Parts: sequence; structure tokens; C-alpha cells
Amino acid sequence: MRGGSRLLKEEAPGILLAKCADVLECDIQTYKSAARLSGEERDKRDVLLYILWQTGKSLLGLTFSSVSRRVNHVKSRQHENKVIKDSVEKVNTIIKV
Repeated sequence: MRGGSRLLKEEAPGILLAKCADVLECDIQTYKSAARLSGEERDKRDVLLYILWQTGKSLLGLTFSSVSRRVNHVKSRQHENKVIKDSVEKVNTIIKV
């Protein structure tokens, strides 16, 4: 399991996902049903995927390959994009103990 957070290890993935979605102000159902997302909605979805990846779980119905691409996207863009970096940090504050 990635990360040292007790909450990441103990929290049920659905509850963790709901908490993260609340912090990012996004709709999980939209992400589950949308064929494509763009702009800010895609970035928020990718941050959620990144957080889930840290737990070793995926709940958005994407293949491992798709999740891997999106995680790498967030990892590389968070260093150059303040909005993505801030989103990751904001979500990390609720899951860190």
C-alpha cells in the first residue's frame, strides 16, 4: 500500500472517494458515466484517480492502463500546474493523520 496515512489504509474506498469528491466539489457519478471529460473536470477526476491509486483501488470503472496514464498525468502536471497541485494538497490534508 502506498503512502503512510492510516486513514488511507483503513478508510473504505467509497467513503474516501466521497470525502475527496466533496473537497474537490465534483460529482463522482458524472465521472463514472462520462465517455470523455475536458478541462477542470478531467483534472479533478484525475486527482481522484491519483488518490485512489495511492490506496491501491479504483472505483471509477477504468482499466488499469487508463488509471496508470491518468496517474502519470497528475504526477507530471502537479509540478507545473498550480490548480492540480493545490487540488492534490487539499485532498491530502483530509486523508493524512
